[in-house]
Amino acid sequence: EQHPEVDIFISEINLPSMNGWELSGKIKERFPLLPVILYSANPTAGKAEGRAAGKPDYMLNKPFSMTQLQNIIREVGRQRL
Repeated sequence: EQHPEVDIFISEINLPSMNGWELSGKIKERFPLLPVILYSANPTAGKAEGRAAGKPDYMLNKPFSMTQLQNIIREVGRQRL
């Protein structure tokens, strides 16, 4: 709300005080149209079992390339038009 210029949110799933799934859920609750990308090096962290409320728009497994990230960002931009 204080930063309307934010177009996309990108976060690691494994955060110290709140996991990325919870954070994604809070963001989607307040800003349902804001695209969320979560990433993790842990392949099981991306499983969405029982986490529908915090489901991100995109998931990336680390290591990921900048090309992968750029393609997602371009796709998000096309969806908003």
